[in-house]
Amino acid sequence: MKVEVWAKDMAIIGEALAELALPAPLFAACVPIYQAALAQGHALHDTAAVYAVLERLAAGTT
Repeated sequence: MKVEVWAKDMAIIGEALAELALPAPLFAACVPIYQAALAQGHALHDTAAVYAVLERLAAGTT
């Protein structure tokens, strides 16, 4: 799935969680990674692009 599609789905999930006041710590932890993937130009890449984000974080670059 493309990161841009996953981002849309994450927005829907986030709204549902907020409406129901349900905590979802693992979901919350992955949101910034997918947002970074979008910001780094991975919108049209598949969700494996998050590896590139994590790789940059590990190297100390953003």
